[in-house]
Amino acid sequence: IINNLINYSELGIITEKLNIPVKLWHGLTLELLLSVLTVLLGVLLYFFRLKIITVITSISFTNYLKPSYYYDVLMQSIASFAAWQSKVFQNGYLRFYIITILLITLALTAYSLLSVPIVDSIDLNFEPTFYETILGIIILVSVIITVRAQGRLTAIIGVGVVGFALAIFFIIYSAPDLALTQFSIEVLTVILFVLVIYKLPKFLKFSSTSRRIRDIVIAVSFGAIMTIITLVITSTPLQSELKEYFAENSLPKGKGQNIVNVILVDFRALDTMGELTVLAVAAIGVFALLKLAKGKKQ
Repeated sequence: IINNLINYSELGIITEKLNIPVKLWHGLTLELLLSVLTVLLGVLLYFFRLKIITVITSISFTNYLKPSYYYDVLMQSIASFAAWQSKVFQNGYLRFYIITILLITLALTAYSLLSVPIVDSIDLNFEPTFYETILGIIILVSVIITVRAQGRLTAIIGVGVVGFALAIFFIIYSAPDLALTQFSIEVLTVILFVLVIYKLPKFLKFSSTSRRIRDIVIAVSFGAIMTIITLVITSTPLQSELKEYFAENSLPKGKGQNIVNVILVDFRALDTMGELTVLAVAAIGVFALLKLAKGKKQ
């Protein structure tokens, strides 16, 4: 009976009968020895199972065999990375935010300029007029005064002079609308700065020499990139159909000979309304600050 059972079992596995002989006693063989050792080992594991479990759990390397360990490591790494990037990029210091924005913009712009051979098209053959030279000198001196200022009021005046000089450039190049907007913004900015400085602590310098060198390198690099972009744009003829469209339709459709005015008032009316809204909100804010009583808690 046992032989038949074994033969049928073999037939279901290997599709043929091996006719393995089955005996009650085969003698002292290696198979018998291994079977006895297996039974004894099982009995020992059963009786000493608690001690074995305690020893195994005390061994640290077993943690590395559990999938949950790697899941916990992954989640902890994500949390640590989030804490690190929050500490670096969301540290609450405005200067670090500005440095990050400038560095990323500088890297992307430099890569674009180096990957596309457009720098060779820069035309440096230009002769500034007398007025442009004077305004350039005024801006340069104002920037130096702003950077080297020992007080906030001097720095505010220097920044304001730079803005007004740029607005005069707009007037020279026949853009009175932009100049008017620039004048308005500069006036509001100076007024806001002057009102705010009375609420700030004493003007102090906390930057170390290394940080100042870092800021100088970033500022000069960013200024150089912006200068290169400006030279590339002014040296490359703009192939745009919009300028022809505006030139042809400003008078018949906008009823105006000043193309810039027609663009701002008619073709880009919603954009101009947005700018006017910003100016109105800024004016209301300045008016509210001027009417604010000194020493009154809000």
